[in-house]
Amino acid sequence: MINCRLTLVTCFCIVMSSCAYAPKGISLKGNATAKLTLMEQAIELLDQGKLEESQVIFEDLANKKSTKFAALMNLGIIATQQKNFISAENYFTQAYKIKPNSAVVLNNLGIVNRHLKHHQKSEDFYLQAIQQDASNADYWFNLGILYELYLGNNLKALESYNKYQSFLSKPDPKVNGWVKRLENEL
Repeated sequence: MINCRLTLVTCFCIVMSSCAYAPKGISLKGNATAKLTLMEQAIELLDQGKLEESQVIFEDLANKKSTKFAALMNLGIIATQQKNFISAENYFTQAYKIKPNSAVVLNNLGIVNRHLKHHQKSEDFYLQAIQQDASNADYWFNLGILYELYLGNNLKALESYNKYQSFLSKPDPKVNGWVKRLENEL
């Protein structure tokens, strides 16, 4: 299950979902308007797992220019949670058209394309996300998962996992085990 809360101000966060990091909900901060209140309500519903109710609000917000990007990202997250990866890809692609340099959008497109078994596209999106924000450990983690489990490239997986670990305050013990296993296999 994807944990749903991502803040769009200057910083984006990603959380772990099963064996890969996944998108979180996006909120807007700053404007004390009715739109912000609707956004907050929708995110609260999303956090409570009330996907259909939050989806209705996000669809309305997606029709408004000031909230379109965040609404599309959250609709993509809802579709991902519902395992409707084609719809998720559609929403994230629309968000990409608004902010093509958003590392979060690129990472989300990588995640969805991995689920759709479009592995080359997934790799391309992860690499673009890393190009935008090379210090985001989660993007390296996702790339490592793709390389190891889907593309069978253990050398690149090892490099990605090591890069991931380098950005953590203390190494992830689970990934340490994967690294040791891969080093023994190479």
